[in-house]
Amino acid sequence: ALGCSFTPIAYFINLRFLSSRLYRATMRHALRQSILLSLCIVLNLLLRSLHSWNIITALIIFIAAIVIEVVSLARK
Repeated sequence: ALGCSFTPIAYFINLRFLSSRLYRATMRHALRQSILLSLCIVLNLLLRSLHSWNIITALIIFIAAIVIEVVSLARK
């Protein structure tokens, strides 16, 4: 449900603010970004439910998501 909710938001943000000749906003990119963001949220909620969550683990999860996104963009 989070992925479906974030996909149009990510597409609109990419289309509106990040559109350039080198990076074209597509629904496929928006879907990948929304799945990555929803995975980060679910992992943080899982750690929170296990009482293992702290701000450092949250930052590590989001930094890993950013690295994955940058690597996938650099591949193209």
